[in-house]
Amino acid sequence: MRGLVVRALLVSIFVFATAARAQQDDWGFDDEGPHESEAADPDDWGFDDEGTWEPPAAEGDEAADDEDAFADADERFWDLTGDLSLGSSYNHLPHASATGTEYGNLSRLRTQLDLQLDLELPAGWESRISGYGFYDFAYVIHGRSRYTGDVIDDYEWEVDFREVWIQGSPFSSLDLKLGRQIVNWGRSDTVRVLDVVNPLDNREPGLVDIEDLRLPVTLARVDYYPRWLPERWGDWRVQFLVIPEFRQDRNPSFGSDFNPTPRPPSGSGFSTDPPSDKPDRFFDEPEYGGQVTGTFSGWDVSVYAGRFYQNQPVVTTPLTGILQRYPLLTMVGAGGNLTTGSWLFKAEMAWFDGLEFNSIETIAAPPFLAARVVDKSRLDAMGGVEYYGVNDLQIALEVVHRHLLDFDESLNFELNGFDVAYAEEDVSEGALRITADFFNTRLQLTAVGVVFLADAHEHLGSVIRLQAGYELAQALELSGGVVFYQEGDSPGFSDVGKNDRLFLRLEYSF
Repeated sequence: MRGLVVRALLVSIFVFATAARAQQDDWGFDDEGPHESEAADPDDWGFDDEGTWEPPAAEGDEAADDEDAFADADERFWDLTGDLSLGSSYNHLPHASATGTEYGNLSRLRTQLDLQLDLELPAGWESRISGYGFYDFAYVIHGRSRYTGDVIDDYEWEVDFREVWIQGSPFSSLDLKLGRQIVNWGRSDTVRVLDVVNPLDNREPGLVDIEDLRLPVTLARVDYYPRWLPERWGDWRVQFLVIPEFRQDRNPSFGSDFNPTPRPPSGSGFSTDPPSDKPDRFFDEPEYGGQVTGTFSGWDVSVYAGRFYQNQPVVTTPLTGILQRYPLLTMVGAGGNLTTGSWLFKAEMAWFDGLEFNSIETIAAPPFLAARVVDKSRLDAMGGVEYYGVNDLQIALEVVHRHLLDFDESLNFELNGFDVAYAEEDVSEGALRITADFFNTRLQLTAVGVVFLADAHEHLGSVIRLQAGYELAQALELSGGVVFYQEGDSPGFSDVGKNDRLFLRLEYSF
């Protein structure tokens, strides 16, 4: 019954969007998609910034009246865009998840509608409301009863908002933006060091780029531009964030073939969704942070600091039972870019304090093992380079190294094949991306590879994605490819070797 209601809702939204599309030529919509993180340029919307007054047409001048009516229709204060898509995935290697759910052949057949409404408000203010809804027919086709309740809840259907914000400039040197939004700190495009503001949607890892994985979060953003500084000192920006809403990463659900958690034995008392200490209300203990950025000729530099929650929970075992903890971390970092010729060099560094890990220690003789939670600090460093010297070809390489300070072996302990405590002293991550455009950018080929290593030699896991996108017609694009997963020693990659899949997506933008 719920599926029928959702499908009816999606059909109703589609009918409304189709009606809007029928009038598109009269309204002058642009082709901008619904996922841009910055507000659309009001010039594209056809606003008259000066608001000049025109004398009334002479009585009986019907042509002049028609022209005035047409001009009024163009000078609207809103812009509605969106896209309708159908996407599918196919597992060519039959396999089972840790809970015994069989996966193979068709794993996704999802129809999705995205809508975005941009508003031009008085006094130069702007607003955005965007959202989406999807329904995946693969679960009805295979039979919903074969999947866990968590998988059905997280993957079968969903309707939610994305960005909902309002922004403006109370003063010429001050910008204010309030609401659910995305703030991308740092310089990296594939790995994460300074990019700590927004959580990620990791439910289907490897299928899309990180820019499409960020989850908007409600925050207040203030940007100040000290224009009184001498021009020779460069352009500077001071930014401050207050984040009252807590959102954690969305990880693969219990029963998914990306989740290594086995089904607990009957009567064991273990829960697949233990209670957590995450803040439940706005302003319980908000996150906050800030950055200072200077831009100069050919290079820029930024410094960052803040207090942010760890988006991945730590499962602890206090005396009251199993608990998911989200510790509040302190972060201090810096980053910069340098452009020379066809090359772009970038670097980031961040220090995190307050990271929590499980630890195993011997507390009695004969040996008796006990688990406890310890606080640690970590230093992350990233270096990257991008090359644009060949027309329609981009090559980007990023490497990050994460070093856990004051490491000891009790942080990495396995018992009966189960990781009671898991941490590595040194983890390296490398990402290579190659993008090439053909036929006047109508065809785009992309190859992305990401590998995780411990101590520079222990393979923790890797992902490779090969993708092609072709513009069939204006606003109609077909894309597809293949994703390969390689098993590794980290828990997240422990059993994904047969998760390789083909994917295909048809998208119509309006």
